[in-house]
Amino acid sequence: MDIRIDSLIPFDSLKNNIDHVFSVVDKNGKVVLLKDNKPAYIVLKYAKNNLTDTGIGMQEMPNYTLHEAMRIVLSEAENKTMHVSELADEIYRRRLYLKKRWK
Repeated sequence: MDIRIDSLIPFDSLKNNIDHVFSVVDKNGKVVLLKDNKPAYIVLKYAKNNLTDTGIGMQEMPNYTLHEAMRIVLSEAENKTMHVSELADEIYRRRLYLKKRWK
């Protein structure tokens, strides 16, 4: 996860200047709240299309097409080949592409 330096904010800013904290979240998409100069919390801007529940919390999901996901996995495979079921399992395990649900 890439964090911009201006996204590092002291935890006390939540009490003293909460508007500033949320303006940085709006600008950068996230902030890291620091307690005793160590990362303690991450505040993310909610974006329905970019988050997925991984079982350990909401995490950013890359927006790859299926073709791009296949290219990524195959480029790292031995001999650049892989059985289709192994390829599908690896793409799903890495959460590179998830089938979109129809409403």
